[in-house]
Amino acid sequence: MDKALAKFGNDNAIAFSGAEDVALIEYARLTGRPSRVFSLDTGRLNPETYKFFDDVEKHYGIRIESMFPDAVEVQALVRSKGLFSFYKDGHQSAEVSGRLGH
Repeated sequence: MDKALAKFGNDNAIAFSGAEDVALIEYARLTGRPSRVFSLDTGRLNPETYKFFDDVEKHYGIRIESMFPDAVEVQALVRSKGLFSFYKDGHQSAEVSGRLGH
């Protein structure tokens, strides 16, 4: 985190997906430097996840930016590979990862 802050200054971002990432948000807060926080919202997150995001936003006084995959490309992927292809290959499909912005 220190290297990222040194290299990117105030133009850094934290990818947030769950509880373990709160440590990064806390560390960024302790440095006193602003950090954008974002999350990939696939439309398949559990309601508890959205509640947790809301709790983190309120606690830290931040906004977690939601990033969404391209719906047209996701639909094409589901038609060609099926609804659960991402899970079947252990999240290794280059085609899937590319469409989700990885």
